[in-house]
Amino acid sequence: MPIPKKIILILAIVIVALAGVTLSINLIIQSATVQERFHQTAQKIVGVPITMGRLSFNPFTGFHLSHVTITDASHRSVEVSALDFMPTWRLLLPKYWGRSLNNIEKWGGILRARKVTLNNSFSLENLKAHLKKRVDSFLIDPFSSQVADGKLTGSFLLQEWNGLSPYQLNIHFAGISLKELMKGVQSIEGKVQGTFFMKGVLEDLEKKEGEGMIEVIGMQFKPGGPLAQIGQLLGIQELQLLKFDEAVATYAVTSHQLVVKSLKLHSNNLIIRGHGIISYEGTLHLSALLLVNAKLQSRLQGLLPVAMLVPSGEAGFVALPFEITGSLDHPHNTLLEHVALPAINSNVQGLIQQIFKF
Repeated sequence: MPIPKKIILILAIVIVALAGVTLSINLIIQSATVQERFHQTAQKIVGVPITMGRLSFNPFTGFHLSHVTITDASHRSVEVSALDFMPTWRLLLPKYWGRSLNNIEKWGGILRARKVTLNNSFSLENLKAHLKKRVDSFLIDPFSSQVADGKLTGSFLLQEWNGLSPYQLNIHFAGISLKELMKGVQSIEGKVQGTFFMKGVLEDLEKKEGEGMIEVIGMQFKPGGPLAQIGQLLGIQELQLLKFDEAVATYAVTSHQLVVKSLKLHSNNLIIRGHGIISYEGTLHLSALLLVNAKLQSRLQGLLPVAMLVPSGEAGFVALPFEITGSLDHPHNTLLEHVALPAINSNVQGLIQQIFKF
C-alpha cells in the first residue's frame, strides 16, 4: 500500500525543520563569542583550569564536547572524552532563551561520557547520569559506569539550606576486577565490591564525614619465583599460592584522614588484622597482627619470636603484633624487626625476608 502524499509531506517538513533548528543552534553555539563564554563559565564553576573541545549540538544526542580536561594546582587531572548532554526539552523553550543556566529554576537531562580518566590511571567507562535541577536542590540520581570489568552506581544530592550547600554522595560497586585495578601486580585475582557514603558542605570541602566498606571475593595471590621457592624449601604451601576466603575492610571518612576501623585477610593458615589511620596525603599509621596457626608455626619454627607472641582471639592461632608505616606508594612494616632470622645462607635469608614484605 503506497504511503499517502500528506504523510510524506509532513515527514519532509519535520526533517527540514529539524535540520534548520540544528543548523541554527550550531551556528549560535559554535560562534567564537559563545564558545569563549561557555569556556569561561565552566572554568569559573570548577575553579581550576579547563581545556575543552568545541561545543556542538545534535537533536538526537543533545550537546556534545569531544573532550574536557581539568587540572588542579597539584597536577591532578580529570580527562573526559565524548561528553554528551541531552536536556529536557523545556530547557530549549523560547522563555528560557537568553537566560543563564543558573537562573533557570527547573531543568533536567541525561549526561553521558564515553570515558573519564583520573590522574591518567583510574578510568570510568560508559558513564551515564540523570541530572535534575530544582529551585533549592541539584540531584544526580542515578549515575552508573563500568569500572575494570565491574559496575559502579550511585547518587549525589546538593541542597541550599540556611545559606549553606550541604551535599550527600552514595556509591555502590561490585564485580570490579582486582587484577585490572592493580595492573602492576602480577598473579593477583579477585572481585571487589563495597559501598561508600560521604556528606559535607561545599563552603568547607575539608569538613566532611562518611564511611565505607571494601570486600574482595575470591582473593588469591601467587608469589613470584623466589617466594614460591621458599615455600617449597620450607614446605609451606601457603607461600606458593595465597588464597583468602575473607578479605574485607571497613573505614570512616573524617575531615583530615581516613580511619581504617577494621582490616582482615583470612586464609587457612594465617590471618592479618589491622586498624589505624591513612592521611589524605597517603601517610600510613596502622597497627596490625599476624596470626598463624599451629601448622604454620611448625613450618616457621625458630623464626617467630616466642616472647612476642600474644593471644589472638582465634582458636588455634597465635598473634605477632607489628606496625605499618610509610606511604601508600612505599609502605614499611616492622614485622622483619621481630623475626629471628637464622644464620643460614645469605641468599636464602634474603628470600625469607621477601616473604614478610607485603
